[in-house]
Amino acid sequence: GEVDVELRVEAGQLLNDFGRSQESLDLVTLEGQIPDSVTAADRGRLIGVAAYAHWVLGDTRGFAELMEEALEHLRGSRTGAEVRVMAGSTMYATWVDLDGRSALDRATEAVALADEIGQERAFARVRLAAVLSTSGLDGWVELYQEALDLAEAVGDVRNANEAANSLVLAQWTRGDAHEARKVAARQLEVLSPDDHPQHWYMHAATAAALDMLLGVDPEVILERWHPVLTAGPPFRTRPFMEAAVVIALADLGRDREAEEVSRDIVRRASKADQWQAVAHWVLAEVAWLRLDLEALVGAIEGVERLGIGDYPPAVMARLLGA
Repeated sequence: GEVDVELRVEAGQLLNDFGRSQESLDLVTLEGQIPDSVTAADRGRLIGVAAYAHWVLGDTRGFAELMEEALEHLRGSRTGAEVRVMAGSTMYATWVDLDGRSALDRATEAVALADEIGQERAFARVRLAAVLSTSGLDGWVELYQEALDLAEAVGDVRNANEAANSLVLAQWTRGDAHEARKVAARQLEVLSPDDHPQHWYMHAATAAALDMLLGVDPEVILERWHPVLTAGPPFRTRPFMEAAVVIALADLGRDREAEEVSRDIVRRASKADQWQAVAHWVLAEVAWLRLDLEALVGAIEGVERLGIGDYPPAVMARLLGA
């Protein structure tokens, strides 16, 4: 009858990593009935994981509300969980409100607490770097690299890859796709699809999208990534790789195959704003290749309705619209 918070938090995080966030939500909230016997700090830890589940499911407002609730329970605990929730709560400001400066004090406080207690130092830096990047302030590249070095030094695979992936996305958004591709390639060399499948596929997905943006021949893109897509397991960032494959197929005039993969993206996209942005971007790219301007405008309007700011696929769709 006791609640094993440690196992539930770890399992909930893993389920989120694998994109199985409804299961994570049910697990960490005990299907909405966290018992009163759970301490305030442990309740905050469970709610913090539940918040991330809402994020992956596309409920960004629910994420923000749960993060604040989790932080209320964890304030003053001086734990890694407090750092993680405090730093993680800045995600709404940077990805949705596009107002990194409003979260600058909290992100800075999270780094200071992390350094003081020696926990979650890498993750806190990842979030501060995102705040700086979104705010147009300097120092975010160095912070991402520092986070990556800190995580690798202690064998923290999850945060090392979170730092690397965030650096790739930030460089992509800021216009340095070449440097972003180098970071993704380095992570693919360090990891293996057998030992760290979710992390390897995460970087493979962004590498595929960047290959397409950097003008790699469509035949090469299909040769390199289509087999990975068809043979690989489900993974959270799969829509990026699907986007590259769809656009390459459309570029080669293989419309029927492109439409089949597009349907997969659109079907899964209904669960998250981020993947809806990818779906609309893909539809915009294909419409542009076909000079179907009506469909192009429709895809861009779909991105605008999401209101998720500088997420790279949304940026790409708006560039096409311009």
